[in-house]
Amino acid sequence: SSSEVDGASLANKILDKGGNPNARLKRAILQRHHDYQIERALVEGTTPLMRAARYGDARIARILLERGADPALTTKDGTNALMFAAGVSLGAVRGEDPSLLHPSENGSVEIIRMLLDRGMDINAANGIGLTALHGAVQRSQGSGNGTGEKIIQLLAERGAKLDIKDKKGRTPLDMALA
Repeated sequence: SSSEVDGASLANKILDKGGNPNARLKRAILQRHHDYQIERALVEGTTPLMRAARYGDARIARILLERGADPALTTKDGTNALMFAAGVSLGAVRGEDPSLLHPSENGSVEIIRMLLDRGMDINAANGIGLTALHGAVQRSQGSGNGTGEKIIQLLAERGAKLDIKDKKGRTPLDMALA
């Protein structure tokens, strides 16, 4: 018999022992040279749900939501789990290995549906004005392989505004055409 514990089992065990599904990072995690690009989005205020959303881990996201994770929480800069799932944290890493930086699009779509079904504001913006749709466009551009198109379509179908401008005055369409 194996004594291995997968991530979902471990998450449940921690939560069963009183772990807080809304625990927040008190500061950005320590960077190592080989994971700097991957982890730099996990800043002060990041919750386990945001991390699951960032990596497209729908199984962990579902467990956390069922066990009391608050999807409305944001990082210090106002980024929420919906924005992480769409790709807000993925835009600045073009040219890197997409398999490392771009989680399963299907997992991300599943998480976005879960979050929208819980009433998250699809058009909420973070401190620099980025919405989930801005993030999905960034994700699509950064991947080099079209990852993000299903997310863009889902967000548009669910009412994401195409004309919201970020703090630089760019709409998601402007970013797509850049």
